[in-house]
Amino acid sequence: MMTYLRNRPITMFVLILLVSLGITFAVHLLILSNLNMPLFDGKVTLAYTLNFLLACLTYIFLFKQRKKNTDMLGYYFMGASFVKFAVYFIFFHPSYKVDGLTSSVEFAAFFTPYGVSLILETLLLIVLLNKTTT
Repeated sequence: MMTYLRNRPITMFVLILLVSLGITFAVHLLILSNLNMPLFDGKVTLAYTLNFLLACLTYIFLFKQRKKNTDMLGYYFMGASFVKFAVYFIFFHPSYKVDGLTSSVEFAAFFTPYGVSLILETLLLIVLLNKTTT
């Protein structure tokens, strides 16, 4: 099984991201539950779903570009980060600002999966690029 995954970095990334975000989502809901806060306020499900999809698309795009445009990968990664922030400002920010402020629940709903996705993307891309250059 591990050999299969090692030979398929995209599949491995998707599985690692899915499991990581799944665990993070469960912990997120557990914390909200323990604080007696509404579980699904702040579009938490949409935030986890969109962050998962955007991280997968970013990784796949960068994986495909790693040999053709190695010098441009950093710019592509920054561009993908810009797209993620654009998604935040289009889909989340307007509804978060309806009452004039962004609550900590709303902030955590988007930026928790964003942070987990960003960390995993970065770490796994570093591993991938180190393999590519050696």
